[in-house]
Amino acid sequence: MAYFNFKLAESYTLIPKDVLLLQMIYQNKQDNMSIFIEPFSDSFNKLENQGFIKYINGSKKDAPSQLVRLTSKGIDILDTIQIPNINQDDLDIADWVKSIYEKSQKEIGNLKNLKSHVALFRTHSGIERNCLAFLIKSFINDEENFKYSQRADYLIWKPENLFQTKFSLDASKLYQYYNKRKEWFDDKFKNIVN
Repeated sequence: MAYFNFKLAESYTLIPKDVLLLQMIYQNKQDNMSIFIEPFSDSFNKLENQGFIKYINGSKKDAPSQLVRLTSKGIDILDTIQIPNINQDDLDIADWVKSIYEKSQKEIGNLKNLKSHVALFRTHSGIERNCLAFLIKSFINDEENFKYSQRADYLIWKPENLFQTKFSLDASKLYQYYNKRKEWFDDKFKNIVN
């Protein structure tokens, strides 16, 4: 079952009709969805101006609804708005973590998973915004921990085996790090403005 975070989509000025259209355009690459896309073609200019869609080359007889495709930015937005409970703070933290790993010449892994894990960690732990950034920065600055953290998408949580798909806060290395120094972190969090 597909999930769409319409609150986050709204922050990109996307209304539900736009979200559905982006999904259909995404599927248009594999299946001819033009019959379903055509009634929504009045939104093409808006989505093109936002950099979410483009057109591939075709013949003169092809309708724009047959040639429309998502840009990489459009695919990223569609992926992002399919993450439950994510907010802009989570996205900012995920982008920040990604940049740290890139500078350290470490792998990013699956960016959608990184974003999802940040949102899951925030909702399950109650640690958010600047406090979460402080916790992550402390973990990364701890050379002993960071040397074993080779992929950004595993920073927050890594499945213990191939069959584990459900996020577990207790299995999170970051949460374990927090729990080892809980009193110290909680004291620091009191002085951090969220």
